[in-house]
Amino acid sequence: MVQEIVRTSIFDSKKIPISEWIEYLLHLFEFHSINSTAYDNRNSPTTGKYWLIKTFEVLKGIQDDVVLDGTVYLDETYFAKTKSKLATKDGKKLRGISRNKIGVGVACNETKSIFIVTGTSKPSRKSTKETYSKHIARGSILVHDDEHSHSILIEELELESKVYSTRETKGLSDKDNPLYPVNNLHLLLKQFIRNHGAYDREHLQDWLNLFWFIMNDPKDKYDKVLKFIEMAVLSPKRVRYRDAMSSKHSK
Repeated sequence: MVQEIVRTSIFDSKKIPISEWIEYLLHLFEFHSINSTAYDNRNSPTTGKYWLIKTFEVLKGIQDDVVLDGTVYLDETYFAKTKSKLATKDGKKLRGISRNKIGVGVACNETKSIFIVTGTSKPSRKSTKETYSKHIARGSILVHDDEHSHSILIEELELESKVYSTRETKGLSDKDNPLYPVNNLHLLLKQFIRNHGAYDREHLQDWLNLFWFIMNDPKDKYDKVLKFIEMAVLSPKRVRYRDAMSSKHSK
């Protein structure tokens, strides 16, 4: 039975020992790029990409049941679309938070966090509700900036609101900024994504799920690898090489 589960999981290769997967995951969880992870693990870049897609499959939906309570810090951050998909006006690139940006909702409390693609560039009440409402416990304290769309959460979840506008926080040191917990996650997420600069924007949520897994418990990297292997074996999924390496999953 155990052999059958392993055979139908992502660890289905008869030629590759589980020790190579452990080494691969340790590097991946340390913010290494896919190419450097493959090199250190003595695999080809193609194998590294294939294993990454397998990793994404195991982590799909991992944030679905996360609920933040107590004091919750919340703010959006943005990533640029690929150059080929940038919209222009009069031959010039759009400035500011435009449809050339992909919004990501980030929220955290003392112990947990979430990273969710918002589906829009500029937040709206609708997108804000869809992004956060099931991830924040009713009656929590919401610490946020002056983004007006957050009001839908305050109204519907009966949250206590603590607003710190960008005008108030501009120029403050990190330690003095009330939004530091979520701002720090923005910085770490940007660093993580920069290490994977060729990522496919259509699969940004998969990258966010991986980042979530890296940032949340367990903190010890070996415990984290063990947790991932247990997830992969207990909920076995297979990813065929031909499907994984088709053009739509090429990055």
